[in-house]
Amino acid sequence: MDNAKILERLESLEALIEKTEPDIPNEDHLFSLHSIQTQVNIEWMRGIVTGNSNHDQDSIRIKIIEIMKDSNRIWGIRNKIKSGEWDNLEMLEVEDTIKDLLSQNQKINAIKYYRQYMHDELKVNMGLRQAKDTIDAIGEGRTVDLSIGYQ
Repeated sequence: MDNAKILERLESLEALIEKTEPDIPNEDHLFSLHSIQTQVNIEWMRGIVTGNSNHDQDSIRIKIIEIMKDSNRIWGIRNKIKSGEWDNLEMLEVEDTIKDLLSQNQKINAIKYYRQYMHDELKVNMGLRQAKDTIDAIGEGRTVDLSIGYQ
């Protein structure tokens, strides 16, 4: 794929993120992680397109693949927000983090992250078994309400 085309698609993602950002930032983040990551990716791709980069072709290809995977994940989430299928951005980011950890074969870290999130943010002491079942369900592509876990 043409690098300029990739940059164009990243800019489309940026527009979708802007449309689906909450009107009022939450108390922890002024900018969403999706917005920040997409801005970083756009800036990096602009450097490649304009020739202002001194990376070798192999590292460029590897980074572009990472950007494309990352962008696909964000695109899917943001389209679910746009369609009204999902409305809680915080829980989407939790699910996104879990899926990211699972994609890196870090299931134990995904379970730890989820349990910690439930304890710190929702004041719920999630048992290890329920957390594992929830992470397994997400890994299998099942729909899960993360605020209560897999039942």
